[in-house]
Amino acid sequence: MVLRLQPSTTLLFATVSLALLGCGLGLSPRAEVVETAASATKPAKDDIPSAGPPRPLPGINQEELDESERQAVWDIAQQSYAPCTNEAVSLVQCVEEQRSCSTCKPALEFLVEKVDSGSARANARAALKLRFDPSVVVELPVGTSPVLGPQNAPITVVIFSDFECPACKAVTPLLEELQRKFPEDVRLVHKYFPLSKHLRARYAARAAYAAQKQGRYWEMEKLIFDNQGALSDQDLERYAAQVGLDIARYRTDKDSPEAEQAIEEDLALGDAAGLTHTPFVLINGREFDPAYFRYDDDLAPWIALEKKLVGAAKK
Repeated sequence: MVLRLQPSTTLLFATVSLALLGCGLGLSPRAEVVETAASATKPAKDDIPSAGPPRPLPGINQEELDESERQAVWDIAQQSYAPCTNEAVSLVQCVEEQRSCSTCKPALEFLVEKVDSGSARANARAALKLRFDPSVVVELPVGTSPVLGPQNAPITVVIFSDFECPACKAVTPLLEELQRKFPEDVRLVHKYFPLSKHLRARYAARAAYAAQKQGRYWEMEKLIFDNQGALSDQDLERYAAQVGLDIARYRTDKDSPEAEQAIEEDLALGDAAGLTHTPFVLINGREFDPAYFRYDDDLAPWIALEKKLVGAAKK
């Protein structure tokens, strides 16, 4: 079953599309990063050799695939390891032998869907790796970052964002909507990542930190994103008053060493996680890479599948 967001978000999707185009498919590269947004979204080199003629895969529906697509699924699955670390076999062998790894079948179904949707072989393999390979999971501490949702939620969605990035403005509401759609399963965590090319982003991050100290982070975040073109000190203080902050305390917290420390810690975490763009989204430690996934089409199915995988792992 494909899970999609409510029709009421259609206009928002249009906004997302415009914002992603404005940021290079969702990427706002840091000045010191050599790779550009355009190069980041180029198909990977298709160097997948043939693994011989395909066989039917038990429990995997490939009826919609033509001959070349079935061959692509077979080749990629034969040359990809099972996603469970205790099963050092190919994805094909894991499914054919019904190994104990409960993730093998969902991984193969994911691969079939990617190939069926028109993904090139190399891109389908890259997407499979990002979604299922245990070696790419990033361990990221939540720390004292703003959190929306239950602390013990089985799915943690982390977003590194820049308050002047149009794509961040467009994506953040989608993530918040997902948290509302899965209120017991998802917690959304915000990390500050002001880009050096955006001159007011760091000041906005300080203001958001000050709002966080008074329990009003998410309200402040919305006002800042809604007013990206008006982020002067006076503007930010006006937003602080609008969300009901104690202004004297706001000024103290905004200019405190702790605010700068919180930002620097998040910047270091983003760098360690391999961040090359904003928004940078991690779902249970896996990067939701806009080079291979769409924010509007793929976020909700990713979360729904993650819920099933977490449940299966617990069992």
